[in-house]
Amino acid sequence: MTSPAPDPACQAPAFAAVALPFEADAGGWLARIVERLLAAGYAIGGVNTADLDDGPWECRKPMYLRDLLSGERIKISQDLGPAAEGCALDTGQLALAGQAIYRAIEAGVALIVVNKFGAQEAAGNGLRDELLAAAEAGVPVLTTVKPEMVPAWQEFVGELGTLLPPDVAAVESWCREICDVRGGERA
Repeated sequence: MTSPAPDPACQAPAFAAVALPFEADAGGWLARIVERLLAAGYAIGGVNTADLDDGPWECRKPMYLRDLLSGERIKISQDLGPAAEGCALDTGQLALAGQAIYRAIEAGVALIVVNKFGAQEAAGNGLRDELLAAAEAGVPVLTTVKPEMVPAWQEFVGELGTLLPPDVAAVESWCREICDVRGGERA
């Protein structure tokens, strides 16, 4: 597979992933950076994990993504019952959440944030098409990747990506530089 060429107007890599330790909560880790960027007035979009306490739960806690532009929370898990051991991801709802990325591209954001590049994306599914659409539109993408997914992520992004250390200050600085280059402050 050939990845799209970056927009020549922006010399930033099309993709950056924060290499998080296995036990780290990707959404919680990114939330700190997202909140600071939004508070500083940067135009960012995409999706990040959102906790919504709608318990009690019969089995596992539901999974939600939050559209960073609208604030809408989208449930991306299905209740499979207390005896279920399989993946509870609702791929139809994940596709619905992916629309947030297309809306962010149309809105002209400076940076797209996606909570993680995981097993679904590594297998060619999940939010993979949305990640490619952002790159094709010239909008850099920040995501996270766990150790076991790093090889798949590197294969996906090739030379268009960079791997960042799990250092909040360094990642926030990278994001601010990207947003500044792209003129990403809101009016």
